Amino acid sequence: TIAQNATAFDLNNQIISIPLPKKHILVFWATWCGPCKVELGRINAMILSGEITADSVLAVSIGEDPNVVSSFVNEQKYLFKVAIDISGQSTQLYQVSGTPTILFIDADQKVNWVTAGISPSLEFRIRSFMK
Repeated sequence: TIAQNATAFDLNNQIISIPLPKKHILVFWATWCGPCKVELGRINAMILSGEITADSVLAVSIGEDPNVVSSFVNEQKYLFKVAIDISGQSTQLYQVSGTPTILFIDADQKVNWVTAGISPSLEFRIRSFMK
């Protein structure tokens, strides 16, 4: 399926178009979600190790207070871009029913793979997708 377009705001209150105009990993998450913290930590570790680039990941927080998200992101030292979808527009377009939901989006905006919850094969799948 072709990815749908939505908008959200980054932590500097700038509009971000979703999906990004290139191959990337799109993560829907929330600060209160334990499995999200695990999966985002694994992705962040892959950035720190140089396996993937920070600009190949967009993490979209769903309906949360921007100050709460910003504090959480700073505390976790996330290196990837974070956006906040207060309206839930992007979650409706992608039919996200739980967090974390991770989508791999190809350069041609097609959804390549989707997983929800903790994925034991996440790092392997990211390495394969981002090659």
